[in-house]
Amino acid sequence: MKIKTTFWLMTLLSATYALADQDTDSLCEYTKVNDRSSLRSKLDDAGIDLRHSYDDIKCAGGDSLLRIAAANGAVESATFIISKVGKRAITEPGKDGMTAIQWAQKRADSADAATKAKIKAVIDLMQSKQ
Repeated sequence: MKIKTTFWLMTLLSATYALADQDTDSLCEYTKVNDRSSLRSKLDDAGIDLRHSYDDIKCAGGDSLLRIAAANGAVESATFIISKVGKRAITEPGKDGMTAIQWAQKRADSADAATKAKIKAVIDLMQSKQ
């Protein structure tokens, strides 16, 4: 039992340390520009398990990777994030009390037509994965 606890503690510490440098900025940027391949490579290179570290990764303004993907109509990034993190990325409310879908819908409501269509594509994806 002690070995398992030590292993998980080491994993948690290494994930936290890995996120302390430029990795978070890179992950956010790759998500924003819909570069699924670079997003996956960065996670692999940094040894970050997205399922366990997702809540620790915050982009500018404190937004999650899925919210960044939604705001930028990054369907490929959103698909990857959901596949790695699972439904909780969609269903768990953020600090503002909104789920990713609610947040994206609010964002779409105030966007121009072109941006609204991009955000709607990510909303449709999230709704299909609930």
